[in-house]
Amino acid sequence: MKFSYQWLKEIARFKESPRELADFLTLRAFEVERVEKIGDDWAIEISGKTIGPRMADASGHIGMAREIAMLQGRAITQKPPKVQEHPRRTVAQALSIAVESSDDCPRYMARVMINVTPGPSPARIRARLDVCGIQSINNIVDAANYVMLETGQPLHVFDFDSLAPAHATSKKIIVRRAREGERMIGLDEKHYPLDPHILVIADEETPLAIAGVKGGKGSGVSDTTHTIILEAAHFDPSLIRAASQKLNLRTDASLRFERGLDPNAARDAIDRLAALIEELAGGTALKGIKDIYPIKRKGAAIAFRPAYANRLIGHELLHSFYAAAFKRLEWHALWRADRFIVRPPTNRLDIAIEEDIVEEMARIYDYRAIAPKAPGVLLAPAPRNDELYWTARIQDALAAAGFTESFLYQFTGAKELAFFDHDMRNTVELENPTRPETQYMTPRILYQYLISTAENLRHHIRGSLFGIGKNFFITDKGSLDERKVLVLAQSRRETKGDEFYELKGALDGLFEALGIADHWYDDVFEKPDRNRDVFHPRRIAEIK
Repeated sequence: MKFSYQWLKEIARFKESPRELADFLTLRAFEVERVEKIGDDWAIEISGKTIGPRMADASGHIGMAREIAMLQGRAITQKPPKVQEHPRRTVAQALSIAVESSDDCPRYMARVMINVTPGPSPARIRARLDVCGIQSINNIVDAANYVMLETGQPLHVFDFDSLAPAHATSKKIIVRRAREGERMIGLDEKHYPLDPHILVIADEETPLAIAGVKGGKGSGVSDTTHTIILEAAHFDPSLIRAASQKLNLRTDASLRFERGLDPNAARDAIDRLAALIEELAGGTALKGIKDIYPIKRKGAAIAFRPAYANRLIGHELLHSFYAAAFKRLEWHALWRADRFIVRPPTNRLDIAIEEDIVEEMARIYDYRAIAPKAPGVLLAPAPRNDELYWTARIQDALAAAGFTESFLYQFTGAKELAFFDHDMRNTVELENPTRPETQYMTPRILYQYLISTAENLRHHIRGSLFGIGKNFFITDKGSLDERKVLVLAQSRRETKGDEFYELKGALDGLFEALGIADHWYDDVFEKPDRNRDVFHPRRIAEIK
């Protein structure tokens, strides 16, 4: 994710240069991947992997600036938004909201603004969007993107008059699953097939947007738009991620929703958007706000013991440090007997247990200030597991001989066993197989390797496979037993007559690698007992 250096500095008032800031963030908070000069500003590109687990609002400039200021022991400068509302007309007169499942959409907020004038954005807005990699569209769409970059909360704007029914003075938004066979044309002009696994924002007739992913062309802001609906919502992250992957569509909004957001931050974001649109595009917000939020998220209380934290950190930190650190974080913390009772804010999704708080305290103190110490207990390696040791020796030896290890399922079906004319009397059957092909535990893993070898020959001239698996069977006494076996399989499309000796050579090398010198082969020329083995090769050898 890209951040504007000038924007962060405006909020956090730090003194570091762009390069110094990048080093500071990498050491104390987030991994900076690149610093690039763009115009009069610098783009600070931070790895999304390090932002996601840390805090819900860190994908916005305010959250990132708050993190910088906190680590440096200062406060940020950010004014709360002020929305000039219509004195008489209310949002309830113009809009109603229906959310079919609070699990899919825990919170949905909407405002209505009238008499807006779409047009180009000021240069300062365009410049900051450009630094963050977002193209300018118009002042209204740009305002939504700007506030998303500012707060980390994705927002969307609908053209009020485009919602069905046409010419109605009151509209309805429905948050629901898409219906089978529905389609939507996105703002990018592409057609997207929808299904009941995808959440949509719809009017009374058709989908208007793929929730948290992409807006629809039909409800987008145009040059003739004069009344708009502002949306700020919180969606189930797994649902947004699934829809994004299914449609092969990753957007700035979906990336943020997938990481999880704080539903309690939606109100500030939508008010900031309304205030910014009033500044850039004129218009007036109708009085009030639609807010569907049935189950409010609250921060959990976590006990934090300084003595325990010091033991984990390996450094004696004072009680006063912990108390000051909670104030810097703006976390509610009360001292009770020998511990703090801490309530982290709801935007810190990564703080769930006491050890999470310990990690946060060590990070604030600075890991570099903690002197390294040798472990206080003797660390001894675990005793050798002979089975794992010899398995690894076999794997290394055969890989060196040119064989490729293959891992195959330990399940089989009646059709496969019938193909090998297998005696079913001692076969282990599952009580609840997921499908017919997995009805039985494999009685001979060799069957799977023969099938895999045949499949490989469809694509390759020759191949050498090996694998270690288990044969499962019912003993004569009726109990379940299993035997670990090694399978080697060599194959080629055209035989040359020396395959037997190639395999024998591979076994000689394996035995030598395992230190087994005393071994030999006995030829077996008689026809195998059909009740004992169904294979009829040109030559069979017993290994002793």
